[in-house]
Formats: sequence, C-alpha cells, structure tokens
Amino acid sequence: MGFEIKKHLNRILLAGLLITFFYGVYYSYQCYICQKQNEKSVDMKSEHSYEDCMGSYSEKRMDLITALTEEKQREFEERDYVEVNPENSPEFLVFQKYQYLYSKADVCRQVKAYREQVVKNAARLKNSRDTYYARVNKKIEKMYSRDVELVIHDGSRLEDIAGIFMVSEIVDFVNIVLLVIVSCSLFLIEHRKGTFTLVYSSYRGRGRTYAVKLAVAMGFAVLLSLLQTVSMVLLSFTYGNLSEWKDAIQNIEFFIHSPYHLNLAELVVVVTVLRALGYLVLICIFTVISVCFQKNIIPLAINTLIGIGGFGLCYYFSGSYVTNSGTLIHQGSFYSFVRMYSPFVLIGDGIGYLKKYEPLNILNYPVSVLSVTVLVNIVLAGMIVAVGYPLYIRRFRRRGV
Repeated sequence: MGFEIKKHLNRILLAGLLITFFYGVYYSYQCYICQKQNEKSVDMKSEHSYEDCMGSYSEKRMDLITALTEEKQREFEERDYVEVNPENSPEFLVFQKYQYLYSKADVCRQVKAYREQVVKNAARLKNSRDTYYARVNKKIEKMYSRDVELVIHDGSRLEDIAGIFMVSEIVDFVNIVLLVIVSCSLFLIEHRKGTFTLVYSSYRGRGRTYAVKLAVAMGFAVLLSLLQTVSMVLLSFTYGNLSEWKDAIQNIEFFIHSPYHLNLAELVVVVTVLRALGYLVLICIFTVISVCFQKNIIPLAINTLIGIGGFGLCYYFSGSYVTNSGTLIHQGSFYSFVRMYSPFVLIGDGIGYLKKYEPLNILNYPVSVLSVTVLVNIVLAGMIVAVGYPLYIRRFRRRGV
C-alpha cells in the first residue's frame, strides 16, 4: 500500500513539473506567434520615416509620430476597397504599425507628465508640519526625480513578459500542489520505511536530518520558481531586439506610476525572487505540519486546504475581482491587508507591488508595502523553521497521529 502511494505521488510530482514547464512555455509561445505574425504582416522598409519615429522619447518625435499616424489613417480611410476584409490591406497594416508606435509614445508622454507633476506636488508638500507627511513627500520627490529612460520602438517583449506574469494563476496553483506533495513525502517517508527509530536514536542525527530535509524542501521551492520563470520567458529570446531587456518598466502602461527604477531583466529577477519567497514560506508551513504526523492523508489534507484554500481566497479577494464585480467593496480592504502579510500574494501578484509606491506609517517613517511584506514573510519563515526543529527532535514526535 505504501509503495503504491509513493508511486502515485511520484507520478503526480512529475506531471506537475511538466505542467508547470509546458504551461509557461505555452504562454511564451502565444507571444512568440503574435510577434512573428506582426513581423510578416507588412514590410516597413519602404517607409523611410518609420525608423525616425523610434528612439529616445522627445516632444519632437511625439509630434512626428502623431502626424504620420494621422496621415496613414487618412490614406486607409480614403481608399475605396472592394475586399471583404479591408483591414488586411497593406495600408491598414502600415497604419497599425504607426498606431502602435503612437501608443508607445503616448505612454512615454504620460510617464513624463505624471512624474513632473508628482515631483512638483511633493516639493511643495514636503514642508508640511506633519512629520510623517513631510517625510513621505520628501521620499516621493527623491524617487520620482530620478531620470527614466523612455524609448519608443516597435518591440513588445516588455509587454509580453509583464502580461505573462499577470496571468500565471494556473501555474501557481499547480506549484502549490507540488509543494504540498514534496513536504509531506520528505517528512513522512521515515515512518513508511521504518527508519524513524534509527534517526531518532541519535540526537545529532535528528537535528542534521531535519536541516537536510528542510534544505531540500526549500531548494525545491526556489527551483520551482526558477523553472516557472524560465519557461515563461524562454521563447522571448527568439524574437525582437535583445536590447529590450534594458528597457525601463515605465515604458508600458501598467507601470506608468511606478517609482522603481528597474529594467525588464531586473523585473524578471525581482518577480522570481518574490515568488520564491512565497513558495519558501508555504513549504516551511507544510513541513511543520507534516512533522506532527505519521500518516500521509492527514497532513496532505491540511496542507492542501491551507495552500489551495489560501491561494483561492487571495485570488477571490483581489482588488481586480472586486472592481469588476462592483459590489463587494469591503473585500478590497481585506485584500490590501492580506497583501502585507500573505505569501500567496507574493506568489500570484508579485508584479503588482511594483506598480506604484504604497507607503506605510512605521514609527512615523514611510516604509513601502513591498518592504514590509518581504520582511514579514522572511521573519515568518524563520519562526516556522524554529518551531519545526524542536517538534522534530523531541520525544513526542514518536507519538504522532
């Protein structure tokens, strides 16, 4: 019976890893297909002004793009078509190309205007008599005063990867199930194989075994986050210009209000680290629960309830869901509270922490929600590991359920 259970768990683990990898590749492949179709749709070599539209953002370049976009739109609208689908005509495809550049330039314009306005307001409000309010605005002025390299080009790697990170709930769900399986298997295998007595007979052996098992579990959590990221960005290396990895995140609409000076490569690293931290906290929780039992079914059920239930609740209570439904407004406040403490939000919405600056009043000093969340989860993981160690080595471990 024990062998059958182990065999089925191993199959589930392998299947889960394959799902994580191929689902991530699937997301990446969809972006790859779209990019290749755009490249084949129309030849822009005859458009001599097209190259002039690309480069660092400036008002002059914005005016040029606006004028050319309007010109190409008029050319398309004035042409008399007999085809059923005039949107497949070369004129329309050229217009789309310029329209895409216009949307990129418009984002740059919004970023520049927003940052200038924020700096202007912060410079005025930093002289407030309220100490915390003054400190917040002083920090805001410093963050938004730094120059951001705004560029206009027809590449879409930044939008593609940011978009993939925002729709990875299924992969996160599968990975949480894998963490439950691994944590239960590592700490319950001693009882299935009858080796717990041997481990328990040596005091040093107990502590070392716990450390090794925990290190393996935590290493698996980190590798799972890396696998997820690699699969999601894998095909993005096959199209576009590699210089896009240096693009500031403010070059897409999602990050217009972001104060963080990160490029695409740094964004990928930060999101991967935040997700890994969330996985680490969860697997620490799962291992401590597994330590208290001798049979698979009970810790498996408890950990599944915590992992899947917690992730599902965070997704349900997310701000976007509440905004779309327009009814359960109080859930948005609950989600904002959970974001400061929950590892589930680090897993499913790590990119959301970088969207804007969210300060908290900590002893009259402004501290970002991102910093508080990371610190709380690191402390939480350390506390859980500290609790799990005596649970594992003490004598009552032999009397587990």
